Amino acid sequence: MRRLVSLALVLAIIGCGSDDDSTSPTNASVAGTWTLQTVNGSALPFTLASSPAKLEILSYVVNVTSNGTWTSSEQTRTTIGTATPQTATVTDAGTYTISGNNVALTSSTAGSTAQAGTVSGNTFTLVQSGFTFVFQKQ
Repeated sequence: MRRLVSLALVLAIIGCGSDDDSTSPTNASVAGTWTLQTVNGSALPFTLASSPAKLEILSYVVNVTSNGTWTSSEQTRTTIGTATPQTATVTDAGTYTISGNNVALTSSTAGSTAQAGTVSGNTFTLVQSGFTFVFQKQ
């Protein structure tokens, strides 16, 4: 679940392009820092799962280069029962391709498949596993 969420979030970030919706994004226009703003319309932290453990996304940032690569850093918090919450940082990296307003992202993690999302200006929206992730270019 965590790897799926990480990849989905990265895809969302990479898909953001310029403010001009009539122009498809380019590698140059997507280059930069993208930050997760909302999940299912709710601000962070967002609870992805509550049972058997509570898993929350605290933050997610993706840095995209104009040469077709990306790196990401996601901070999560896991709470099991009444135990002290544990915070973790998950990093990932990979490559991306652009086709029209769609961006396909592939993680360099073995076995990863390409994911895609929709671009509208500086906002990228990705619907994955029942969650809607919205990123904004900073």
